[in-house]
Amino acid sequence: KKEGKKVQLQGEIQLLKRELTARQKTFGIELYDLLTNDKQTLLGVTAGTLFKGQSNNDGIKEPLERAREDIAGLQAKKDIKQKDLDVLEVKGAHTLPDYTLGQKATKAGAAVKNGAKGTKLQAEMALLDRDMKIRKEQFGIQVFDA
Repeated sequence: KKEGKKVQLQGEIQLLKRELTARQKTFGIELYDLLTNDKQTLLGVTAGTLFKGQSNNDGIKEPLERAREDIAGLQAKKDIKQKDLDVLEVKGAHTLPDYTLGQKATKAGAAVKNGAKGTKLQAEMALLDRDMKIRKEQFGIQVFDA
C-alpha cells in the first residue's frame, strides 16, 4: 500500500513539474513580446533603457539580449524567404498570353514548379516561426529561474 502511494506521489510530482515548465514557457513568450513590443520603442523605451540603473536585472538583461539576437537572426531568415515567395507570386501574375501549345505547356510546368517552391518556402517560414517560439520559451525558463 505504501509503494502504491509512493508511485502516485511521484506521478503527481512529475505532472506538477511538467505544468511548471509549461507555465515558464508561456511566461517567456509573453515577457519577451512585452519587452520587445514596438509600442515601447515608440514611447522611447527600449530593452537597453528599460534596465538602466537597476542592479538586480542581470538575470533578465543577458538572456533577453541573447534571445533578441537569436530571434533577430531567425526573423532575418524568414524575411528573406518571404521576399522569395513574393517574387514567385509576382512572376506568376505577370505573364504574357500564350499563343502556342508549347508555350502553354512550358508555362504549366513553370507554374507547377513555382507552386511547389512556394509551398516549400511557406513550410520553411512556419518552421522558423516555430523556432522563434521555442527560443522565447527557452528565454522564459532562463529568466524564471534567475
